[in-house]
Amino acid sequence: MPSLPGGFPSGRAVCPVCWDFVAIEGGALGEHDAYTGPTDDRDAAHRAAWFNTYGWCDGAAESSI
Repeated sequence: MPSLPGGFPSGRAVCPVCWDFVAIEGGALGEHDAYTGPTDDRDAAHRAAWFNTYGWCDGAAESSI
């Protein structure tokens, strides 16, 4: 299969895990979050409870808790 110079589109390629377009770095897909969702209802409930308790704080800002 022929490849397009610089990747498609704009130097990116499709990740086979998350199906997102990811930048090509050093000839391979660059590091990215390939999370594809909860595995089941229990996992979804656990994640929802965690985020409702701790929020989306990434460490860049102080938590309100």
